[in-house]
Amino acid sequence: MEEIFCTQLQTDLVDSIRNSLDNHIYSNAVFLAERLLAENDCEETRGILAECYMAEMKAYKAYHILKGCKSDQNRYKFAIVCLKLNRPKELQEAEKVLLSSAKSSSSKIGFNTVSKYDNVPNGAFGFYILGIISEKLHRINEAKELYKKALEINPSLWTAYEKLLKLGEFINPDEIFQESRFKLHAKSSFPPSSSNQLNQARKLPSDMGIEEPVPKSNPFEIEQEIPIKPAPLKSGSLSTNEDSNTLRFSQPSQPTFDPTAVNRFGSLKPTPEFQEPMNQSGSAFAHSPSFRSAQKNLPPGSYDGLMNLLQALGEPYMNLIGYNSEQSIEGFQKLSENHYATGWVLCNIGRAYSESAKYSDAEKYFEQAYQVEPYKLEGLEYYSTCLWHLKKQVDLCKLAHSSLEKSMFAPEPWVVLGNCFSLQKEHENALKFFNRAIQLNSSLSYAHTLSGHEYVYNEDFQRARKCFENALNIDIRHYNAWWGLGYINYKQEKYERAIDSFLKALSINPKNPVLYSYLGMTCVAQDNLVDALKYLQQSELLDPKNVMNRFQKANVLFKMERHHEALAELDILRSSMPREAPIPQLIGKIYKHLGKVDKAHHFFTLALDLENKDTQKIKAMIDALHETNEFNDDNDA
Repeated sequence: MEEIFCTQLQTDLVDSIRNSLDNHIYSNAVFLAERLLAENDCEETRGILAECYMAEMKAYKAYHILKGCKSDQNRYKFAIVCLKLNRPKELQEAEKVLLSSAKSSSSKIGFNTVSKYDNVPNGAFGFYILGIISEKLHRINEAKELYKKALEINPSLWTAYEKLLKLGEFINPDEIFQESRFKLHAKSSFPPSSSNQLNQARKLPSDMGIEEPVPKSNPFEIEQEIPIKPAPLKSGSLSTNEDSNTLRFSQPSQPTFDPTAVNRFGSLKPTPEFQEPMNQSGSAFAHSPSFRSAQKNLPPGSYDGLMNLLQALGEPYMNLIGYNSEQSIEGFQKLSENHYATGWVLCNIGRAYSESAKYSDAEKYFEQAYQVEPYKLEGLEYYSTCLWHLKKQVDLCKLAHSSLEKSMFAPEPWVVLGNCFSLQKEHENALKFFNRAIQLNSSLSYAHTLSGHEYVYNEDFQRARKCFENALNIDIRHYNAWWGLGYINYKQEKYERAIDSFLKALSINPKNPVLYSYLGMTCVAQDNLVDALKYLQQSELLDPKNVMNRFQKANVLFKMERHHEALAELDILRSSMPREAPIPQLIGKIYKHLGKVDKAHHFFTLALDLENKDTQKIKAMIDALHETNEFNDDNDA
């Protein structure tokens, strides 16, 4: 017992407080800690009371108790509290208090010289917190250096490595997770009998995570059961919602075809005819743990030390964040079975497949992840988006209900619910639930981006732009938000800005075929057909099964008067999508230019039989076949 607690009353209070905390009765711990502070107001008792307030998730109380404290332990706790409050003023206070005992006022990071970083409390964890603060204040280069310093001191700080990757600092995990460095850290941090000391010297509770802000208002109240309405699933070809501004697909009773349509994350979804082939057993999940065991003779064993394990995990995760999906999947599949068959790994494999637009494969891994860890909520935003792409309304509704049953205070279930309503084209309700997710965690860039897509549906480009900008303020490498800004600029005919945004997205994810497609479409709008064809061909190399990109390519070849090449592309499309009117419509235009009026008339008639909304336009094309003047060749189908 600390010498400062010199009376029996104080000793009994401290023991009882620890006992209440250990048994998670936080209200009792708070009551006793307030009595302790009344008995003896000092740094130690303030630290104990702050710990109890944090256990109750009342950071605002802990803030006032710790403000002005001087001990290293309380300075660190105060920084944690400020981080939880997640406001600019408190973030600056947190930084100031962590640096308050510096020997120098140097403003530059110089880790090998005397600097303001020489006396940061709590070692690597203090540097990690400073890194988070710098990142939140948009001092990205400084944040990177602080995360590196944290890892240099403590290479077991995996979250610092994650943050470096997400900031675009791709460092080989072998250079970070070094056994010699870890032994040095362990020698100073884990003295003999450390387990007993850890039981006695409790850390601040981490239920909320140091980066999660406290909810800003009362929980979203629902007076009745949430009316999730699974719409009937209809068969038919790939189609688009007429009012969707080309961002999402739907399945109306009369299929339509929009050659510029993409889904909201820029992944051009292929038709069923172009899906990944099944294996002989009829399953696309060829790499499930059971199947994988039969494929590979991997020993089930363990890793030779923590650093070896983190290296094995670090490389595929680095490839995931770098959008090298194939390498990421291969790396995760090399893990030993006990680590492979965990929710974190399986969910990341699902994400990797999603980034490659292989949603059927992704679904299998997501499903497996939440079977292994049914309590897991992290990653549900990606899983639900995968189901959104697959148009699995019933499954998405079930996922929304089950996730909300687990927690109404985590943001992920609300993202799932938003995706569920989005798929049912109830965009106002979708926005309501995405905003609830943002309310619970304002740092969730994914939710901001989803909100942006909903506003685009409503043609509210101003609010959509704001959402995408908010996402980028949180995560400058969020390429989906860059794509969203590019799409808005494209629709507003600000083509140079659109190209800048698409190129920025490509600098982050250079293997995304949709970004090349949109660059091609933007170049077409600028009559830059040479570059347009180049970008569309690059998209085709990355995703040869993409039907929308093939149609755009045929359109460019037509404009370049390379008619036979265009017809070859359209013939492939027509065999797989015989009921999409824009295909025979464009074929008719080509035959008109070739002087083959009968064939042109034949294909225009086919288009007329298939198309309803452009009936007058197609009739005008037929009438123009026998006129001297050319009809309008702009293909806006």
